[in-house]
Amino acid sequence: MDLLERYLFAVSQQLPRNMREDVTAELRSLLLDMIENKGDVADDTAVVAILQEFGSPDAVAASYRPQPQYLIGPDFYPGYLKIVQIVTGAMSIAFFVLFILSLINGGRGWLALGQTFIDIFPSYISTLLTGVGMVTIIFALLERYAPDTAVSLNAELATEEAEWDPRQLPAISPDRQIDRFELITEIIFTFLAMVFVNSIVRQYGVVILDDGTWRPLPILAEGFNAVILPLLNIVWISEILFNLYLLRQKEWTRPARWLEIAVLSLDVAVVGLIIANLPFVELNEALLSAAGWSPDASQFEEFTTLVDLFNQGLWIGLVVYAAWLVFLIGKRLFTLLRQPEAGASTAILT
Repeated sequence: MDLLERYLFAVSQQLPRNMREDVTAELRSLLLDMIENKGDVADDTAVVAILQEFGSPDAVAASYRPQPQYLIGPDFYPGYLKIVQIVTGAMSIAFFVLFILSLINGGRGWLALGQTFIDIFPSYISTLLTGVGMVTIIFALLERYAPDTAVSLNAELATEEAEWDPRQLPAISPDRQIDRFELITEIIFTFLAMVFVNSIVRQYGVVILDDGTWRPLPILAEGFNAVILPLLNIVWISEILFNLYLLRQKEWTRPARWLEIAVLSLDVAVVGLIIANLPFVELNEALLSAAGWSPDASQFEEFTTLVDLFNQGLWIGLVVYAAWLVFLIGKRLFTLLRQPEAGASTAILT
């Protein structure tokens, strides 16, 4: 009954989590009764016929989902969602191009990354909300005053619904599922880290609380802004782009795994370059004095010891991290090369 389980799984993934177990049990009981009524002739062909008669997973899931009051109804929603995705994608590409051009025209390159992002991101959000809002208003008006328009908008979807084949349902493989919430969280926190380091850390170094006042402590090494920060930006941008790519995928695929290996390899190279350009932080009496810090000789010696320990610990941590990345690359390569191309539909271990 592998086909039946794949069907039930496909339905359940489109339902709210609190409904999945009950709906799956109900559908399983109902479909098993229909299959048993076929008697001895309930082979795969009969199961396919029963599932096709019962309806596609999309249609069945829609019949179980709660029907709330809506601004844009189910007849228009598929077309609305497609257009919103197109608008969002086009504006995001335009924002990325504007972001790169602003960096180039600013003349400061990667050093201005954080400030440039802060300057233009509000405009991107405002423009995006305006575009999505206009699309929403148009579809809401169509829902109220031209409901028949949905027929032409959903003609393609109706054709796909009529021609769906249960045998094309993907095999159930938890290892291939992509956690979209986790990816979105990673993208957000990576952006925040990138902006924070490029705007705050780059400009002020370490900021500490001194007698109730936040004061900058300039202990970043000269090579941080010149070498290490651009390398960190390369890693962050590559990870964001890779996660955006994964968001468009419904599951892990061989191309996605090969791209992951490429991103991991880039990370290894960047970590190696960062290690070669350490130290991360260092003490400079002139810079400390200019910032209002005047430690005596004993304090300066203590600070120097702490900074040396920090740099040594950072070096060890980066070496361990690089070794872990190499291990992951080897693991991914072993899994992909061991798996034949024809087995791409089977699970790719994570």
